[in-house]
Amino acid sequence: MFVSRITAFFVSLWMITPGAAAQSGLPDSTVEVIDEIIAGVMSDGGAPGAAVAVVVDGEYRWGKGYGVADLDSKAAVTPETVFRFASISKMITAAGVMQLVESGELDLEAQARLLCPSLSAQHDGITVHHLLSHQAGIRHWDKTSERNNQTRYEELSDTLAMLEESALLFAPGTAEEYSTPAYNIVGCVMESASGMSYAEYMQTRVFDAAGMSSTRVGDFEGQASGYRRGPRGPRGARMDDLSIKFPGGGLTGSAQDLGRFAEALLQGRLVNPETLETMWTAKVLADGTTTNKGYGCNLGSEKGRSVVWHIGGVAGFCGNLYFVPEKKAAVAVLFNLEAQDVFPTSSAIMDALLAE
Repeated sequence: MFVSRITAFFVSLWMITPGAAAQSGLPDSTVEVIDEIIAGVMSDGGAPGAAVAVVVDGEYRWGKGYGVADLDSKAAVTPETVFRFASISKMITAAGVMQLVESGELDLEAQARLLCPSLSAQHDGITVHHLLSHQAGIRHWDKTSERNNQTRYEELSDTLAMLEESALLFAPGTAEEYSTPAYNIVGCVMESASGMSYAEYMQTRVFDAAGMSSTRVGDFEGQASGYRRGPRGPRGARMDDLSIKFPGGGLTGSAQDLGRFAEALLQGRLVNPETLETMWTAKVLADGTTTNKGYGCNLGSEKGRSVVWHIGGVAGFCGNLYFVPEKKAAVAVLFNLEAQDVFPTSSAIMDALLAE
């Protein structure tokens, strides 16, 4: 996947534009390795831009932008450049839910239908735990019009009507099926428990608390343009309306903000360590089968280390937020091109960090 060190050096000279200077905090040798990794991925995949942020020993240490946020304006990517987070949003939303659990405003075993009256009787038995761990039996997207949504939903509760046409895939708790629409119910539950809109809650209790200065629910002016591969290079991607999936895939922000979020989680400033352990513990089905899901995250082992992560992919963008909890380390990687190799990229950057 990666080009040679010499080739990567010259590619990175072209891609690292003015204004994309790194923050201090890593040895030069480590930064050079990360530069090479990103240069190789961008050269192979053709991404116009990328941003990286890293947390080491529980502290945000470094961030850097590569390439351009927009091919027309040639605006440089910086650590503060805003991308679409896509499904990385689930990890951030889950932290907000667990704050409510800590404060006693919400119970993980609470019945979702009691908190979201717009749900029908077919959703009886679904708990907050089931929703967060993809055990609710709620389907994922099953229509092109949902995946490529162009409809504006003014209220989060309005998105729940689309679920009434579909029977549950299985009895809650008996199986696992990844579902972004299930996180719309999570958002509804949060609104009921907190008395605040999802956007207001996330802004005040999560974004502001973690120092995520550029993260928002939905798009806003000045963010990076999204691209897809074309026969002659990157082409502008369609811009779907994110209101169909704000809690599970509709947050936008910067790599630096993901680094700040990771730092706040690891330092216990968003939830306490016991709650974080609950979030990052593999959940079990009714028959005793252990899954690879926590709350808002995937769990696994690679290269001899336990890892926690969530990949995000949407038209025009992709990224990953990747943790090694034992080392209190995290890597955030964002691209403004869809379908990049974000997991191996994050893992390779983590290798460089741990080699320090």
